[in-house]
Amino acid sequence: MFQSIFDELDAQECRYVFDVLNMYRMLRNGYDELKDKSGIAEADIRFRGFDGNNETKRYAFAEFLQKTGKWQEVLVGGLNSHTETTIQRYPRMLERFERIKKEHEESMRMWSLSAEEIKEIIS
Repeated sequence: MFQSIFDELDAQECRYVFDVLNMYRMLRNGYDELKDKSGIAEADIRFRGFDGNNETKRYAFAEFLQKTGKWQEVLVGGLNSHTETTIQRYPRMLERFERIKKEHEESMRMWSLSAEEIKEIIS
């Protein structure tokens, strides 16, 4: 099953999955470091997976990564979101995340997401 998915999964799709998972890793890390978590539910920063019907390759790739022990803090539980909303949601979140990440990287210092930044990304 996985080999046939990988034969059809191009580098851009793999990069997208990695970008989404890295974003959720940063959300989790930022959330864990917050002293005041008010206004942010832990469920809001939990990766919900990809839609198995409409994002089959992404879902299968994430499942493969989970089975090989990658992104363990992000790939928890079932990875089929059972909803098409992830198709529109993740790109919007990534756009906000990448803008915030770029601002932090330009400062050339270690960083984690603030509560306001987490809220902005998940909104």
